[in-house]
Amino acid sequence: MYGTQVMFDDVQGKATPKPLEDTQRINERRARIGLKGIEEDLKRFERPRP
Repeated sequence: MYGTQVMFDDVQGKATPKPLEDTQRINERRARIGLKGIEEDLKRFERPRP
């Protein structure tokens, strides 16, 4: 099973990934198993700021 673990900044309404190994190749690794790029995935966690 795969999943994106994020930390959420309520002030900015943005999610950032928890520390990753080999951040330079994260999207390459995700593509190999059929996942979208990390940037695309993080968008689903964003929340509008009040």
